[in-house]
Amino acid sequence: MKKITKLKMLTACMLLAQHSYALEQLSDSTLSSVTGQDGITITHEVSKITIDQANWVDFSDNSSMRLGLHGVEVKGVNNSNIKSQIDLDVAGTTNGAGIRLETTISPFEATIQNVMLCTVCTVGATGADRQSLGSLMLATSTPLSFYLETTKGLFDKNSLSHLNFQLQNASITHKLNDQQLTLKDFNFNFAADGYMYIDPKEGIVLTTKNGNSDHVINLGRVSDTTAVHASRTGDDATNPGVNIDLRYGTEQKNIIRMGASGSLANGKIFVNSDQTGISNFNVTDANGVAVTAKGYEKANTGIHTGLSAEFTKDGNSLIKAGEKATTLELGGTGNGNYAIEFSNLSPLNIRTSNDPSVLNTQNAYLDLGDVYLNTMQAASLEFVISKKLQNVLGATSQNLTNYINATKTAQNFALVSIRGMDFQAIARKARFISDNSMAKNDTVQGTWGLGLPIYNLNANLGLFQQSYTYQAETKNGLGFSLTMSTDGYGIDKKTNAPSTTSVLLIDGGDGSHNKISGTGKEEVNYYAGLRNIDAYLQANGVIGYEKDGIYVKASNLLLAAKAEIAIGQLPGSLYNCVGTTTCEKKVVPIDNFGRPDDVLSSIAFKLDGKGELFIIPGVDATVANPDSNFLTVKASFNFNELTKEQKANEAEKGSYLSIINDDYTKSGDVSTLKSSSSVNLNKIQGNLALESRIRMKKDTVSMDSQVNFNPTNSIATPFRAEMAISPMGGMQKVADIAITGGVMRSNFGITPR
Repeated sequence: MKKITKLKMLTACMLLAQHSYALEQLSDSTLSSVTGQDGITITHEVSKITIDQANWVDFSDNSSMRLGLHGVEVKGVNNSNIKSQIDLDVAGTTNGAGIRLETTISPFEATIQNVMLCTVCTVGATGADRQSLGSLMLATSTPLSFYLETTKGLFDKNSLSHLNFQLQNASITHKLNDQQLTLKDFNFNFAADGYMYIDPKEGIVLTTKNGNSDHVINLGRVSDTTAVHASRTGDDATNPGVNIDLRYGTEQKNIIRMGASGSLANGKIFVNSDQTGISNFNVTDANGVAVTAKGYEKANTGIHTGLSAEFTKDGNSLIKAGEKATTLELGGTGNGNYAIEFSNLSPLNIRTSNDPSVLNTQNAYLDLGDVYLNTMQAASLEFVISKKLQNVLGATSQNLTNYINATKTAQNFALVSIRGMDFQAIARKARFISDNSMAKNDTVQGTWGLGLPIYNLNANLGLFQQSYTYQAETKNGLGFSLTMSTDGYGIDKKTNAPSTTSVLLIDGGDGSHNKISGTGKEEVNYYAGLRNIDAYLQANGVIGYEKDGIYVKASNLLLAAKAEIAIGQLPGSLYNCVGTTTCEKKVVPIDNFGRPDDVLSSIAFKLDGKGELFIIPGVDATVANPDSNFLTVKASFNFNELTKEQKANEAEKGSYLSIINDDYTKSGDVSTLKSSSSVNLNKIQGNLALESRIRMKKDTVSMDSQVNFNPTNSIATPFRAEMAISPMGGMQKVADIAITGGVMRSNFGITPR
């Protein structure tokens, strides 16, 4: 007979408390007395599980706010029972007594009617006391598998363990207003050797490295169970070990896909409740003194976690037979689409000294920094920015006050904070790949790469329920408050290596000099793009799911940045020979990104106003309509009006765009800045509209765009700005610009050679 299991969290806790006398902690001495192999197998079968409420209570706020899963139902696929099995064995090892735990759960569907943020969680409560952040669903199509094997007890810092986790071809769906956003064919599939322990400061820790002994996390690729072309076999018919395939609507229209596969080194994840670092933004003032923020006093009982890993390249000694180096994927999704695969992932510096015979042995890496999860009630939070960003914004302080909602009133919200995230990876090799629904893309694609490194990213994301009106209909949406910043360049405190935020195209063709080991020539490592980007984004508004796409409305939107337009060679590369095939090996300065030598010019801007964004997904290509799978972005931006006093003040820039030229008294030394001159568009006001179509092809990325100046064509509200120059630091107005209407169209494409 099928059973229905209904759990109430309070009842479950009471039962556990009553029977806790029967549970005793197993010591290592107890486990070590087991010299043979003892084991048990537990099997369980159930037709449905229901949970009324499962709440995480944050007692840091006076109201004891809860973030909960309400109305949970778990059932088997196609009305079948959910079958689970647990195998537990204890055995003697050379280190003591080890544990082997293996769990499998048959395919299931878990539905959460409401993700709730509430202070009063009883049914019937409304308003700020009970906010719904939408509904969630997790569905698996293959068994969920977990395998753990230890060599000494459960937690031991010096004893090796093995962990295998397989969540394959799943789907995770978030619903709002009867529309849905889905992670299709979601994979989180890995096997790792490492160490598990509990640390007084770090809490629960899983790491692959202990001293000088390191192991790898293998993100194994997963067989694609959907539409696969008949010509594909083996790895050519798989998806990445971590696969994020974003789809929209019940038709699962196509948005974007990201993925990662291969071996990772020096991996680490920790979880604790230490909130002392949430006000630290890794930012200093002009005197080098750390600047901290206020407003986080109530954030003292949340979750503190972090995750980091290094990417491997071919030839890494940690990679075992059958394993591969790290590759990343980014691009379009759905039938008939293409993406880009990135490999040969390297840090910024090719060498770390002026010795041409020694290459940089550090790996490229991802470090999420410190991640804090809290629930709070506040009207605003402080956010700390760098001195450079303070100058770009024209702010009076590095401590900025950011309001959670547009009304600047107290708001209950869930808060995700990131402090000091780094993604220091430059792909010195990239290629276009096709979706599994098509034959493998064998187009010859030359030697090129792409760099999108990020340095010291700090962010606050607040989420709450908020209503909005779209096409005369009022609905519930997901309110948000997002503040984010990056540093352009610096020496990372953890790695002691030069780090940058940049967007770079890389020429990985052969240079003039032979490789240090192996055959062939060392890559020339030319780069071109925007480097050392100091950026700031602040927005609050609402996200809504509409029939045709994702609607985002920002009641307040401020975007500012400063970057260098540069062309040169990556730091630590060997200078290419000019006019001859051989020459002396000379190293590009290892602090090259901290010097102005490669800089053509700098660009800075500040855009202050409000805007709307509509993301329209593509649809699978067909024989009748082969060019339908592209992503469309529609946006509008309304610049904030200036006061009469601001308009009359020649030094006031308002929203602006600036092209800057810096002169130095000593070449290569940024500390010897003599003067700066610029050409500006200041006091930008009016409206802009943008529509862009992004296509991925077998050898090209293209963007068809049009910008509409003053979309209403109203003479009373033209798009306007002041043209000004600053030859020696003082701003001088040159002319007024007014555009009553017009459209600028462009086609931008990148085809590597």
